[in-house]
Amino acid sequence: MVCGMILNIQRHSVHDGPGLRTTVFFKGCPLRCRWCCNPESQNYKQEFLYVKARCIQCGACESVCPENACQEGRIDPLQCKNCGLCAGECYAGALKRVGRMVSVSQVMDEILKDEGYYESSGGVTVSGGEAFAQPEFLKELLKACKREQIHTLVETCGYFDWKKGKEAAVWADRIYFDIKHGDDEGYRTYTGVSIKLVLHNLRRFLASEKSVTVRIPIVKGCNSDEKTMEKMAALLHACGYQGPVHLLPYHAYGSVKYEQLGRRYGCEEAKRPSGEEMKTCASFFGRKGFEAVCYG
Repeated sequence: MVCGMILNIQRHSVHDGPGLRTTVFFKGCPLRCRWCCNPESQNYKQEFLYVKARCIQCGACESVCPENACQEGRIDPLQCKNCGLCAGECYAGALKRVGRMVSVSQVMDEILKDEGYYESSGGVTVSGGEAFAQPEFLKELLKACKREQIHTLVETCGYFDWKKGKEAAVWADRIYFDIKHGDDEGYRTYTGVSIKLVLHNLRRFLASEKSVTVRIPIVKGCNSDEKTMEKMAALLHACGYQGPVHLLPYHAYGSVKYEQLGRRYGCEEAKRPSGEEMKTCASFFGRKGFEAVCYG
């Protein structure tokens, strides 16, 4: 039985592809985007969020922890065995477990509850984290969807081993492909990885004649200046991409999650672009020959 680590399954989604969709969020990502709004999606293992404002200091979590890993709501990752007893005992809701192992059949049970709503344009979107970081689980899930004649879309950062991911990619009807910055230095600064593998995989998807849509997070202070956008447009042209460019405005809603995970938010320079600034970005890509679509 093939199993995988997921964050959650979001039903009746209208923002993750065409039509009404069920979005399956995989847990684990090879990138460490400094502006990431879902830091709980980065680690491949189960984690715990601690919401300090809800904690009533009752000590229930500490009393049930067999490893003495829980102290006042904070989990010591070196001692924790991920049994989840602390979160289960926290009736105040201060401790929340994020991430769970599931089988393909368990995910399909949820997907099939929405099947009647998909009609001609909807379907299933697999997001993350990074979906291709769990290639075998992704492949089997996509295959199961195709057996039910359900449209499939995979969102990817593009940073994965093509040899391991290509068998899963075959079963995807559509790909949403993220581009984060305009050169290797920018990628290393803001994501922690090189852009080279990302561009190689974009070219591979385009060569396979897969339906691909490029998406760019617009982060004021990081990648929204004209010089960086010029580089991103040039990269897309060099890869032979001629499709639409979806522009997604940065938001800081997830910054509080870093504190809840016991981590520091590492992109203080990031700002949300205004509506006018988003229109300016869209106009720029439009002048470069791309159909630019703004979201958010």
